[in-house]
Amino acid sequence: DLHYSDFWADPSKQFKPKSWQGLDFDELQDKAYQYTKNILTTLKNNNIEPEYVQIGNEITAGMLWEEGKLIWKDGQVFGFDNLALLLKAGVKAVQDTSGSKIILHLERSGDNALYRQWFDNIIFRNVYFDIIGVSYYPYWHGTLDDMQNNLNDMIDRYKKDILVVETSYAYTLQDFDQRPDNYTGLVINKDFASKDMPYPFTPQGQAEYLRDLFLRIKNLKDKRGLGIYYWEPCWIPTPDGTWASPKAREYIKETHKGHGNEWANQALFDYNGKMNYALKIYNKF
Repeated sequence: DLHYSDFWADPSKQFKPKSWQGLDFDELQDKAYQYTKNILTTLKNNNIEPEYVQIGNEITAGMLWEEGKLIWKDGQVFGFDNLALLLKAGVKAVQDTSGSKIILHLERSGDNALYRQWFDNIIFRNVYFDIIGVSYYPYWHGTLDDMQNNLNDMIDRYKKDILVVETSYAYTLQDFDQRPDNYTGLVINKDFASKDMPYPFTPQGQAEYLRDLFLRIKNLKDKRGLGIYYWEPCWIPTPDGTWASPKAREYIKETHKGHGNEWANQALFDYNGKMNYALKIYNKF
């Protein structure tokens, strides 16, 4: 999963690596190519070849901003020409160095209009890919029906395999002990208790969610659903653990946020490291 950034990239932050600042667009394409090629060559030299390579992470709003940013205005989207060229640079590097299948990854997996618009534009510009990767978080991306209907439409429309590359569900709203100074707080917290969530925030609710998501992906059309990656199953609280250092928060322009593990209640292990029942769901599929 290549983010093309010095920190985690998502739809709200796709900042270029600091060492790539100031490059012109041709140089930026070359950097994307060389960086991708160097990683895969290093892996290959150590007898490792990934089955999948993801070009960018949650690139719904583009990547390598500002050059590769997508801009929405009056119902139209601008910026696909540049984004397509950057994606092609990464794709070519994969094709030149490995036989890995290529993933393009969006979030908002219940938004069919957005997915049609995005992939229509990318395919029109002849960007090659094998798999549509999606994030699905029921807190933000609609119902399981919304997600399944969209993914079945993607299969009908583009004849591509589907992979859920990010998902999770909270097993508790109780915070952990020994929280650090300047603690950020949990992303999924007690504010969500009053919202219309599909499962209780309990170990059983977490397991039921994961079971139902597996069933939806398993039953996608033409057996195109490849599977599910859980993010992040092992991120349990530790005394000095944090989601981002002060320097990282400065880089991504989120200095208003604090310290600590903001995702701890969505792991597949409890705060003491004991396995949650939801982990066993993987063995059933």
